[in-house]
Parts: sequence; C-alpha cells; structure tokens
Amino acid sequence: MKFGRILKQLREQKELTQEQLGKIINLSKANISKYELGRLEPNMETLNQIATFFNVSIDYLLGRTDHPETIIKKTGLENIYLAVAKKMQDQQIPPEDIEKALQVVRMFKNK
Repeated sequence: MKFGRILKQLREQKELTQEQLGKIINLSKANISKYELGRLEPNMETLNQIATFFNVSIDYLLGRTDHPETIIKKTGLENIYLAVAKKMQDQQIPPEDIEKALQVVRMFKNK
C-alpha cells in the first residue's frame, strides 16, 4: 500500500518521530508504525486528521495523485496548533509536555 510509504515520507519531512506524530494527531506510536508498515489501514476520520495535519489531500495520502495540494485550508486555530507542536519539537521539549500543551489547544478547537 502506498499510504504507509507516503505517511512515512511526510512524517520524516517534518522531522517527527512516530511517537511525536502520534501525540500530535492523537494516535498511538504503534498505530503510526502499523500504518507505515502497511499492517493497518486508517479509517476515514484518521485519514482526515493526517491530511489536515500535513496539509495534503486524502487522494495524495492514498497514492491516487502525485499532487499533495489540498483545497481545504486550515483554520487559524489549526495553524496555531501545528505551529505550537512544531515549535515545541524544534526546542526538543519532551513529547509528554507537547501533548499537555496541545490538549489546551484542543480544548479551544472543540468549543
């Protein structure tokens, strides 16, 4: 399955570990690993989360197109969420602290 290879490539481009990506999009490291190895296929909700995080289309994730562009733009809050996660990762803040900060952002996103 192309999805696993594409997911791994996108994750590595952002210099994220499987654990870090899992925490950012609220999935386990084990599931990220299984997706990348082709042992597990994501459901539609998970595909949407991954596409939103990487700002690519679901068609791109599934290998149906070579063009990663998406027509859906992130909301201001999603941009903040991603910026916080990336900034904390760049400063080598432990993943558990990143998760705590992102939980605060999620609270606002869900309101």
